[in-house]
Amino acid sequence: MKMKKIVITLFASFFIVAMVRAQNIADGIKDLYAERYKSAAKIFEQNLSGKTAEQGYYWLTQTFFKEKEIAKAVETVNKGLAALPESQLLKVAKGGLDLSAKKTDEATQAFESAITATRTKKGDNPEILAAIGRAITNVYTSKNKLGNITYAIEKLEAAATRDPKNTDILLTLAEAYRKAKPGENGGLVIQTINKATTLDPKLAIGFHRAAKIYESQKNWEVYRDFMKSAIDADPRFAPAQFDMYEYYLLSGNLEKAEAYANKFMEAADPDPNHEYLKAQTLFVKKDYDAALKSGKSMLQALGDDKAKPNVFKLIAYCYVELKDTLAAKQYIDKYFQKQVDEEILPKDYTLKATIYSAIPGSESIVVNSIIEGVNADTSLDGKMDILKEAASSFRAQKKFKEEAAIDEMIIKTKPSPILNDYYYATAAHYSAGNYTRSNELSNIMIEKFPTEIYGYQFKLYNAQKLDTAKTEGLYVDAATKFLDFTGKDPAKYESFIHSTSYYLAVHYYNLGDYANAIKYFTVAMDSTKDQGTKDGLKANIDKLAEHLKKNPEGAKQSDGSKSPGAGSK
Repeated sequence: MKMKKIVITLFASFFIVAMVRAQNIADGIKDLYAERYKSAAKIFEQNLSGKTAEQGYYWLTQTFFKEKEIAKAVETVNKGLAALPESQLLKVAKGGLDLSAKKTDEATQAFESAITATRTKKGDNPEILAAIGRAITNVYTSKNKLGNITYAIEKLEAAATRDPKNTDILLTLAEAYRKAKPGENGGLVIQTINKATTLDPKLAIGFHRAAKIYESQKNWEVYRDFMKSAIDADPRFAPAQFDMYEYYLLSGNLEKAEAYANKFMEAADPDPNHEYLKAQTLFVKKDYDAALKSGKSMLQALGDDKAKPNVFKLIAYCYVELKDTLAAKQYIDKYFQKQVDEEILPKDYTLKATIYSAIPGSESIVVNSIIEGVNADTSLDGKMDILKEAASSFRAQKKFKEEAAIDEMIIKTKPSPILNDYYYATAAHYSAGNYTRSNELSNIMIEKFPTEIYGYQFKLYNAQKLDTAKTEGLYVDAATKFLDFTGKDPAKYESFIHSTSYYLAVHYYNLGDYANAIKYFTVAMDSTKDQGTKDGLKANIDKLAEHLKKNPEGAKQSDGSKSPGAGSK
């Protein structure tokens, strides 16, 4: 009986050891993809000796980097190199960390020497090429441009050619394509991801990354399909569960959102930050006080260092909704300090703009935040939503200089700007006192929309500001063109014709050009129905005509009489 117990104990011990060993590098990578960083780290730590040591150190370094534990990543790769000083893979990993620290020369040297050291008669080592591509792709963003993303793509494409069935290489290549041209390379990204998911139909991260491409395009039907494919491939793939929670939360389906929130918490590593989901749900329910209280409780429990960036963003949103915008500033600032560029959403920039718009003297920060939001959004609809909302807000606040900057971006961003786009930009520049630019835009309006009055109208308004002495020809040219346009429909533009022709007549009178003065006084007289005004203008015309009769050359009166004051109404 005792012998049997020993055998059972030995078998149990063997089974446990086998279970631990079964947690191999591939299992760790799967957890890494699923953002279960603590679980992934434990697996890689179990593989820091023997044949798996190099891979263990490499992937543990990647895990700490993804978790933003940079000091731990540096410590790990240094330990790995101390144990395996000839490991070119670990030298590349260290080069990646150097690149993230902006030590570009050191990183480049590490990459190139690793390629040379591992090159054989068959060509370059695909594992090394992939690691280099991954190192650059991990740190590169359209904002910081750390590393050469074109070089990364070149190495990843070469790696994929050498090892065409390696799904990890394909996924990294797809990510490099996406980062190289956000919003433009979507087709190429999906094509590359499809190769990976065809090779491995259980590759949840592939379906998830494809879904994120369609999210950026706001193609929600396809987005949902790919998210569901990711979950079907691996029900424990936490990022897809989280994204579906947010999708249904923002869609107003709180029941489904709660179900996905629970699935996410079951699939993810245990983390006090998961309380964020409850706080966010309270926010969507418009219980802003409760959401704020929940968010602040998380900060108190976790501390600023361990709290995830979204907690700070949530608190900022709560303060904005509670009409305490100034209180939101420290939290949105903290969010941008903690969040990595790749995770910052276009709407995060507009939130920052909203908060800073309440702070006097922060107009340039507001405009720059909006511009960054537009640049971060890869869809045209998304860009236009941000710009239109911003322009409307500035217009309502009568901040015309800032509105003009945004209106100009609308014109630049839109494939085919319409009349209203040019009108708002022209009017904003005029109201801001930038008459030169307003005049340029009025000429564009005349060229593009010759049958509409607004271009001619603003051309006249700007000329009145730019040519105050009316000696440079700007005013005459603008007024003449305006009368030519309005003269096509005298009944519709009666008041415009009257006022413009009167002031043009006065202009010619002051120049001593009585013939033209008579011409435009006559136009002014004919364009009004008020008899008193007509009589006053007729008297001026008769007086000038009499003078011309006596002085055919049209010289100014020598009696010092001034410009006629009667006749205008």
